Amino acid sequence: MQNQLKNLNLYNNSYNNWLAGFISGEGCFSIKKIKRKEKIYIVKEFCMEQTELLVMELIKKKFNFTPKINIRNRVNRPNSQTTYEIKISSKNDISNLIICLNSIENIGLLENKLNQYTKWKEIENTVISNT
Repeated sequence: MQNQLKNLNLYNNSYNNWLAGFISGEGCFSIKKIKRKEKIYIVKEFCMEQTELLVMELIKKKFNFTPKINIRNRVNRPNSQTTYEIKISSKNDISNLIICLNSIENIGLLENKLNQYTKWKEIENTVISNT
């Protein structure tokens, strides 16, 4: 599998089909509230987790994400595998993700994930109150 992934063309339809399926299964589009300096912000967030580091590196490269890939060890579950996670929330990373997903949208996220993505991308990062 490692050799197949290393030789993968990140810009063809086969990769885009695989990526759409992977995001449908493993991607998480979420919204969070953050309080900073007496203001509450609504922020978009996207994360993915996988046991194969190379898979996460390819996804990071495809979307040009800036954060590092986090290693997650399940200390309280001794028999579980180490996983790797990418979590983004910066405006630049979110913009890169939306541009790429819009370009492959016709390839298809699965219906439920497409509905989540459509609602998620319409929400603007904004200040909701001053306290």
